[in-house]
Amino acid sequence: KESTNIAYELPSAAHVTLSIYDVKGRQVRKLVDKASAAGEWSAAWDGRDESGHPVSPGIYFYVLKIGETSIKKKLVILK
Repeated sequence: KESTNIAYELPSAAHVTLSIYDVKGRQVRKLVDKASAAGEWSAAWDGRDESGHPVSPGIYFYVLKIGETSIKKKLVILK
């Protein structure tokens, strides 16, 4: 099974959360929720939900929160 790698860089230490959401805004999976040191980081999403079940093909979003900053990007899962 392929996975999507989400890379991010922290200029300084911060609390980071990285979650995947469906188009209806429901959280599908939380990939990161921790304090991290400055540097380059990445997290892989294997297209599965919190229970380990594969998600349906479609559009998903990841939300990366670094301290008070929030970044939202679109992901497309193909069959």
